Amino acid sequence: MTGEAGGPPRDGGSRRLALGAALVVFLLAALARLSNLAEAFPDGRALFPPFDDLYHARRVADTFARFPFVLESDPLRGVAPLFCHWPPAWDLGLAAFAVAAGARSVAEALDAAAFVPPLLGALTAAVAAALATRRWGLLPGFVAGGLLGLTPALVEAAQVSRIDHHAAEPLLVLALLAATARAAEARGGAAPDGLLLGGAVAGALLVHPALLLVAGLSAVVLLFAASSRAPLAGAAGFALASAAVLVHRATRSEGYPESQWFLGTPHAGLLLGAAAALGAAALLRRRGWGRATAGAAAGAAGAAIAAAVPGTLPAFLEGSKFFGGDPWIDRVAEQQPLLAGGAAAFPAVLLFLGGGLLLLPVLIVRRRGATPASGVLLLFTVALTLLAFSRARFAVQAAALLAVAAGAVVARLGHRPPGRAAALLALAPAVWGGAGLVHRPAPVVPDLARPALRAAVALRGRPEPGRVLTPENWGFVFLVGAGRGVLVDPFGSMSDPRAYERALGLYLETREERFVEACRHLGVRFVAFESPLAGLPETARRLGLPGEAFLREAAGGGPPTVTRLAQATVWWRAYYDGGRARPERGPWGAPLTRLEKVYEDPARTPEVGAYGGSMLQLWRVDPGPGPDVDRR
Repeated sequence: MTGEAGGPPRDGGSRRLALGAALVVFLLAALARLSNLAEAFPDGRALFPPFDDLYHARRVADTFARFPFVLESDPLRGVAPLFCHWPPAWDLGLAAFAVAAGARSVAEALDAAAFVPPLLGALTAAVAAALATRRWGLLPGFVAGGLLGLTPALVEAAQVSRIDHHAAEPLLVLALLAATARAAEARGGAAPDGLLLGGAVAGALLVHPALLLVAGLSAVVLLFAASSRAPLAGAAGFALASAAVLVHRATRSEGYPESQWFLGTPHAGLLLGAAAALGAAALLRRRGWGRATAGAAAGAAGAAIAAAVPGTLPAFLEGSKFFGGDPWIDRVAEQQPLLAGGAAAFPAVLLFLGGGLLLLPVLIVRRRGATPASGVLLLFTVALTLLAFSRARFAVQAAALLAVAAGAVVARLGHRPPGRAAALLALAPAVWGGAGLVHRPAPVVPDLARPALRAAVALRGRPEPGRVLTPENWGFVFLVGAGRGVLVDPFGSMSDPRAYERALGLYLETREERFVEACRHLGVRFVAFESPLAGLPETARRLGLPGEAFLREAAGGGPPTVTRLAQATVWWRAYYDGGRARPERGPWGAPLTRLEKVYEDPARTPEVGAYGGSMLQLWRVDPGPGPDVDRR
């Protein structure tokens, strides 16, 4: 939060006042994030959400046992061990915290790691409150820190046991904001400003490559910054970050993929291109070129250099499908638009992004006397907010920036009635939503996931070896809970698109002999079936096929039309027919002779009548004689 809200500070607080604001905000933020403690530790041990957090727990446990080496190639993912696309920094940091806390076992290490997100979130809010109070005064400090501490999106992302990397994103985005603002103001030398920027960019990318988008905003800001020294600092910073990514890539295991998903050469190439563009802009401006002309020419040169790095251009083009065009990505929950629920979603958006969303227009129209730092804040906030409405996964990053923007607006309006009214308008929704989370914390394990957890426990006790074919959402549950290899998991097609499509396509198979032969070849002994009524169309869409080929929704909300293709699948015949013969269906009504149901969860689906059933079934595959691959 370098710089002012739009002019010289007039109401900055003392160090004692800043410390007091930080302490109050820390306590409030910690209280909100610790409110789910009982749910997160139901039996005295940490319980983790059965999604990405569960796989982070696996990596933390493995890292603690082999410290400081982080699990990369996982033998329980896919037929061949698959690499995890997450860089090592976050899980290594969680394991290091456990080591520093004195953990003596894997269980104790996971217990310690469960407290890192609430501690990190509360400290981020407290530091922001202290800096804003010192710079702008007590009221803006409370607004910025309070929104960071109590906005529901930020609280939920960093409660106890929520160890997904999203918990670290507010701190990383604010660090990038501060480093960029400092370089844009050119208050220090190119070397120290470049070092801070390079550290912020490299640190963010070593947690998650998707933060390259925020780093790109930083490069654009510095490319066209008012100060002629800013591009030089940016060039140093991005060159340093590129070198750090290359070092990371050089230390990866053999077989590490080169793609947009895995931090490596393509990302280093983009960072190198940014460094070259910024360096060229600094040189051209020294020779008398105008800011806009130099920035455009240097940007084109940097893009050419980035494209010349092997693999960078193809990865960039493929990575652009992150915003649409990839069937799997487009079906991921966090990739949906924030307003996907229509007008009814607006109250949730208000709480999700905090009251700062209402104050953003004030920051835009009151530009008189603005500083480079406030310009950086404005660009970051507007860009990330627009991205959040396009893809919900950016909402946590946008919420952090909106918190600081709200503090800046209150500082601009001062302690007069308009400033106090703006502070109330900003804080009220967040306080209301945060209080709701404290009163009724979100469950660590949602009811929807409990059938998969029970099935995984049941499968752990079975003596037969073999992998599990599971619906995508529950891959980590069976991998960690049952200790079995899985073919499909929430990482989808990141590691091996063809293998992913081949495995997920088994759910659409109509011939039992081909289904069983494929399972034998892949080492699959167990198959998990959810209700095909919703699962079949969704599986088809993830593979880029029309869901209407299996299920057609009736106009007016009546019973859906189930196609013959859906009824012919092994999935439908096992789940609804129990594998029994259905002669009226002709050749697609033959009984299933090499599949046997071994578990049926007692929880029932919301559908009633003919389409009702268990939330989850497990079927054992009889592979028959003949060799197959190793069955983990």
